[in-house]
Amino acid sequence: MITNGCTVAIEYTLTLETGEIISTATEDRPLVYEHGRGEILPALERVLDGLDVGDGKEVHLLPEQAFGTEDPSLIESVAIDSIPEHARRPGVQLEVTNEAGKRSIIRVVEVHRNHILLNLNHPLAGEAVRFDVHVLGVDAPLRLHASDDFTTSEKHTSRRQSSID
Repeated sequence: MITNGCTVAIEYTLTLETGEIISTATEDRPLVYEHGRGEILPALERVLDGLDVGDGKEVHLLPEQAFGTEDPSLIESVAIDSIPEHARRPGVQLEVTNEAGKRSIIRVVEVHRNHILLNLNHPLAGEAVRFDVHVLGVDAPLRLHASDDFTTSEKHTSRRQSSID
């Protein structure tokens, strides 16, 4: 059963309300995540809580529950020379990485003579979505016992004995 700390494998199809398929994960290429660590949308994680292998759900999420609403303050103007020439077209999506190492997708909205308008909202912001999810695997979290023997050094930590409940 899915609980916090479990490693979970799911297959899913993510669609817009129009039926357009946005993303899929299949049995041979599942999405694997650790439940309770915020690695997937919180609303989806709440629905999956308590499910088990073989269970499936159809989950409808409003924009606020999914990727957020469009935030007009996230439309920014940048100097045209800060965007690669091949990407200076409306609709082009670029992957960027911030100082903290977080990657995100930005979109070119408008191209002007000296500047470009970029949309920094998530590409699915403002969209209601549907997840069709099927649980493929659930691995219980590793539980260590007080009797387990650990050895540490400056370079690494090794465990000589372990137990899994």
